[in-house]
Amino acid sequence: MITFDFSNGVTLTLRTSGTEPKIKYYSELRSKPGSE
Repeated sequence: MITFDFSNGVTLTLRTSGTEPKIKYYSELRSKPGSE
């Protein structure tokens, strides 16, 4: 599993599937409260 944290609040995680020949990815975005 590899996780990248970017300065703009984005986190991207890559990992291989345990049962299939593919790569899965997860992303999340963090922002400060009230910055909508």
